[in-house]
Amino acid sequence: MHTDFSLDEWQRYQRQIQLADIGVQGQKALKQARVAIVGVGGLGCPVSMYLAAAGVGEIVLIDHDIVSETNLQRQLLYRDKDVGCSKVNVASAVLRDLNPHITIRAMNKAFSSQLPLADLDVDLILDCTDNYSTRSDINTWARNHKRDWLFASVHQFSGQLCLFRYQDACYHCLFPLAPSEAMDCNGAGVIGSVPGAVGLLQAQQAIQYLIGSAVACDNTLVSVNLQTLTTQKMRLRRDPHCGLHDAKIEPAKPIAPCDSEEVADSSLSPPIFMHKLLNEENIVLVDARSRSEHQAFHIGGRVIEEDEVHVKQLHRTPDTQFFVYCQSGQRSERMVSALKARGFSQVYQLSGGLAAILPILAEDSLRELRAKFS
Repeated sequence: MHTDFSLDEWQRYQRQIQLADIGVQGQKALKQARVAIVGVGGLGCPVSMYLAAAGVGEIVLIDHDIVSETNLQRQLLYRDKDVGCSKVNVASAVLRDLNPHITIRAMNKAFSSQLPLADLDVDLILDCTDNYSTRSDINTWARNHKRDWLFASVHQFSGQLCLFRYQDACYHCLFPLAPSEAMDCNGAGVIGSVPGAVGLLQAQQAIQYLIGSAVACDNTLVSVNLQTLTTQKMRLRRDPHCGLHDAKIEPAKPIAPCDSEEVADSSLSPPIFMHKLLNEENIVLVDARSRSEHQAFHIGGRVIEEDEVHVKQLHRTPDTQFFVYCQSGQRSERMVSALKARGFSQVYQLSGGLAAILPILAEDSLRELRAKFS
């Protein structure tokens, strides 16, 4: 006689089946569920691990990134040996070992609002990314295909959660424009326990959604501070002027920061930036981070913090070039704009910041840079 669960599955899931709010029917719902996790980083790692362990039948992982050393401090699916490898490929192998009774599908690509429904016919999308543009694309895709999605984000010691249902308020009702000061973990910093904790909350909310239980963040933005253990809730309301509640919407256009065209012309890739620093003269190297960050680690140059750039006396000749770097590229972009507003023409910034250049920076090159720009 056919049974819903194998002996191995029944033994594996019996503790959660014992919960009255889950039971046999809830476990069957999890087994039949299909979810997509966009981003397998600080949030995606705990979310995918706990959903896999809980027995969610099919999990689609979507990420085009590779594992870097900076990920290892918080993205616990990965090990030193995985550096340079595809995140979704490594994560898929780990999750299959964690639970061989479920299906894991890897999509080694960036999420697109034009992704066909046939490629992503899931019950729920979980946003585990760290940028407005991808979330905007998820929102667009979910609206077009009438799917709900569960948003989560982390900023330093705080996190946010919200379940967006396609018939209710959407992400653009909450954030019609990209936050002007939004920073990812490269620029703002992060300790692994915070995305870990927020990821667990997101996983729990996803489980409740999939088994048909009440979801605390349903059409509600929940903010949690992990330092003080305080929470706030804000009920969402559809914006009648949002424009994204029609039957069909177009993919959202990427929203660029102010002066992006001017900054793009001044951005140098890490190899070119480093080559010019090592081989050209008349360069002033500027660290746009704080003095404490510079003291902890730097590649040389003088510190000019953002609030100082308008008053600092910068001596230059007609041939002087200013090369600016920071941790992730966001502060250096703003400083390039500020310097150009002051009339400096030869100003360039390191695209992606230190986070982008460190993987290709050898120790001897670092010593040479520090000596040249001491």
